[in-house]
Amino acid sequence: MNEECLAVRNQKLLSIGFCNIHLLHNAFCKGISVLGEEVSDLIILVHNFFNGWPSRWDDFEQIQRDKEMPNLHFIKHCPSRWLTIENAASRLIQQWDAVVHYFLKFVPQKRSILMKSLSYKRIALLIKIDTMKAQLLFVCSSAKIFTRFTGTFQKQEPLIHLMYDEVRLLLLTLLGRICKQTSISNQLITENILNDEHLLPLTEIILGHGVDEILLNVSERSRLEFSKNVQNHFISACKHIFTKAPLSGSVVKYFRCLQPLKRKSKTSVSDIVSLAKALPFDNCIEYDKLVDEWKLLQLQEDPSEYNRIDTYWNDCLIKANMGSSMLSKVIHAALSVSHGNSDVERTFSASGLYLTDDRASMSERTLNAVLTVKDALKLYNNTPYFVPITKELLVLAQSAYSR
Repeated sequence: MNEECLAVRNQKLLSIGFCNIHLLHNAFCKGISVLGEEVSDLIILVHNFFNGWPSRWDDFEQIQRDKEMPNLHFIKHCPSRWLTIENAASRLIQQWDAVVHYFLKFVPQKRSILMKSLSYKRIALLIKIDTMKAQLLFVCSSAKIFTRFTGTFQKQEPLIHLMYDEVRLLLLTLLGRICKQTSISNQLITENILNDEHLLPLTEIILGHGVDEILLNVSERSRLEFSKNVQNHFISACKHIFTKAPLSGSVVKYFRCLQPLKRKSKTSVSDIVSLAKALPFDNCIEYDKLVDEWKLLQLQEDPSEYNRIDTYWNDCLIKANMGSSMLSKVIHAALSVSHGNSDVERTFSASGLYLTDDRASMSERTLNAVLTVKDALKLYNNTPYFVPITKELLVLAQSAYSR
């Protein structure tokens, strides 16, 4: 497609790198490969051990009642979607005392037949690891850093203007767990910050809430080994972000000038020009005029209320009487750039829900019509009875039925 665009209009597609959600998902996966795989195995094994076995669950429910713990089931973790591990690990931590009692005391005493199964042997082996609960707590703590970011970028509104700052903020958060503050304060952050001279001593690494208390009960050697694994966990994640993220030398950096708080900054002038040059405009932009319009817009006051960035800029341009200006053209083009693949994949999922095996003969036109109705209902809070029944709508419905 890129070659076709180049042949037709002498302009390639705008490259902003990888989908940021997949990028950070994979960064977390890199960290998990160093510290967290045993947690993942334990979560999956415990869930599968009780899933579909009512008799086992009856025994476990009795232990929950005896220990006055909430009657909650274990959450399924999908290894291909690593960030699902946060909720699954949190549930296992919540039920930890009951899990330990069931597998290490109840089963050997009253259900010894289960001890022959491979799944039980593996679960018991993992539970007996002296740092296992600490690993669970750490994985939850690490996952929360990433899910805060990915949750933000699951929205459907334009968010490309936040992408550079948010990725950088996430990277700085990860580095703050393992690096010296004097090294992080440097404005130019590169992969060299992961060198030994910039790293905190193992005893000063932030392990996560509650982890230190658990590690008081293990040997000094185990504590240092655990801290080293934590350090390597974050180093692996940061290296992936440094390699794949749109940080230095990326066009994504210039989109930050569209943030309301940065609209009036000095760097925003050069950013809007660089952004216009990066967008495929076929040399139809007069850059001097663009700078003049931007500086005039900087004199305008911000809109009093806005929920989305496209609403904000629409109000700004209308208020400044620049609805058809050069600047308007650049801003509209910039906000049309997608910040990730979540919208596309969400549509794939919606298509799959309708195009099931028993609807294999459904035409493409019918499928598109169903998806159009689904999208249109979002304008009415997904509530059909909010849709105004107008004469035009009734006529369209009649004609649709006849076709």
